[in-house]
Amino acid sequence: MFFSTDDQPLAGYHFRVDFIFPLPNRTIETKFQEISGIERTIVMETDSLGDNKVPFFAPVSTDYGTLTLKRGMLTGSYLIDWMNLSIVTQRRIPIPVVVSALDHKHMPLYCWLFNNAYPVKWTTGGFNAQTSGILTEEVQLKYSSYIQIRVQGGLLDALLPF
Repeated sequence: MFFSTDDQPLAGYHFRVDFIFPLPNRTIETKFQEISGIERTIVMETDSLGDNKVPFFAPVSTDYGTLTLKRGMLTGSYLIDWMNLSIVTQRRIPIPVVVSALDHKHMPLYCWLFNNAYPVKWTTGGFNAQTSGILTEEVQLKYSSYIQIRVQGGLLDALLPF
């Protein structure tokens, strides 16, 4: 069952990932089985005031996590070409990446837009002759920032921190 009302939590198993490539001007949607690393942390500076040495904390910057995407391995795609080009040549080729939580009609309810995402690690899962599992790959992306967007009635409403 999918929930889409404001009083119900979002389903964490119905989602999509879109990679937005500027050249050739296209968006590639891929099927991933798991996503993690959507996080940001406020970095605080500690100092003390006056003779009492009472500490105070002031925000100085924001740290972002590493977006980790897992899926069954595919043979050849523009996404794999981008990862190969970035990792093998050790060149950072940043693109926007969008992760969307979907409703029962496969329409986005919430989106996370990752700015300047680029691959930093690409792992192929191990082989095991004793199981009949799928060969998997894991991609780790760094990003400069992200915004969380609520989608209402086809319109995007950026969520503000206050």
